[in-house]
Amino acid sequence: MTKHSIILLLIVFVVVSCKNKQTANEIVTDLDDLSVIAHTDNSTSGSMTVLDLPSVNQAVSFLIDSLVNEIQMVQLDSSNDDAYVSNGSVSISDNYIGIRVKNGYKLFDKTGYFVANIGKQGQGPDEYSGPVYDAKISEKENSIYLLPMGIGTSYIMEYDLNGSFKSRIPLGYKVNKGRLFIDNDEFTIFSMRWDSESEPAIWKQNRKGEVSEIVTSNITTTNPDFSNEIFVGKNDMNGEYNIFTFNFSSVDDSLYHFNNGQITPKLSMAKGDNTPSHILTELKNHYLIQFYSKQNVPGAMTMSPNSIIIVDKESLRGGYADLLIGCFGGLLFKGYISDFSSGYFVLNIEPGDLLDLIEESIESNKSLKTYSQVELEKLRDKIDPSGNNVIIYGKFR
Repeated sequence: MTKHSIILLLIVFVVVSCKNKQTANEIVTDLDDLSVIAHTDNSTSGSMTVLDLPSVNQAVSFLIDSLVNEIQMVQLDSSNDDAYVSNGSVSISDNYIGIRVKNGYKLFDKTGYFVANIGKQGQGPDEYSGPVYDAKISEKENSIYLLPMGIGTSYIMEYDLNGSFKSRIPLGYKVNKGRLFIDNDEFTIFSMRWDSESEPAIWKQNRKGEVSEIVTSNITTTNPDFSNEIFVGKNDMNGEYNIFTFNFSSVDDSLYHFNNGQITPKLSMAKGDNTPSHILTELKNHYLIQFYSKQNVPGAMTMSPNSIIIVDKESLRGGYADLLIGCFGGLLFKGYISDFSSGYFVLNIEPGDLLDLIEESIESNKSLKTYSQVELEKLRDKIDPSGNNVIIYGKFR
């Protein structure tokens, strides 16, 4: 037996999966018994759902399990100091998990085994000058595409799945913060641009940077502030993208669809005094709204009490929701709904925080009378408190 094989046998990764289980009726998988909290506005092109915040007066515990296929949990490799990650955003493909970290990006396989650092921040020809803002993994092309952020970013970095540099793909227009999607050799870029800039909001291009389509719109425009964000999802809604631009200086915002060159408003909130900062996102059959309060630290924000609202798209019924992972005993979801994109639900959490969350879930769920806490206690016993981060994920149906 080789030395390498012996080392691999000594590495233990926690990989857990679970399927839907019967729950007590205090936890719901649909919103049929809640009040209507939104209305349809047909005065715009298409129809837009408008949330009436004062009408939201009910609360439920809603199972994430009802939205996704089998949920997986993996504690990442901690045998290599270089493998440790922070609570950065996660990209998932059929066989890999990629995580944005400070000054870089790390790739793991689905068992949690550390594969490679994917490039690094620096000034070299195979390095990116700013932090990674978005990433896509293409197993078909044996490539990872990284889009850095920074004033006037002009390229996409391409690496193979072993971390070797492949190419620097020129952007048709410069971006500050952007999102990218790849279909074969066509790239669709969504750009968060400053209000003084004239670059398009969206464009399609090839690997040479040659632009085939542009969409000019102010829906991704913000004041020059890197605390603002652009979120773009694609959760199996007939090929349509959903776009939301988070702007700290304004709450007058909407979620839009983009498809076949057309932008259509789909979700907004009725204007009112003291509306908290929020993020809007979209799943196949639901809208989610999450509220934030801004800290004194620039760019920092925390979830407000009653932070998440869920709305059924068809019935427009909904309410405040504690999102629970039922197959892990009713584990509370404490994360950002902006990570519900590109077809996956994702939670990236440090092991100590997860253990605290398990204890909080045990106390919170005592009133729900579910599982007798057996599943939560089993989950607690599987976590290495000194190990690497834990990734919980599931693919949306």
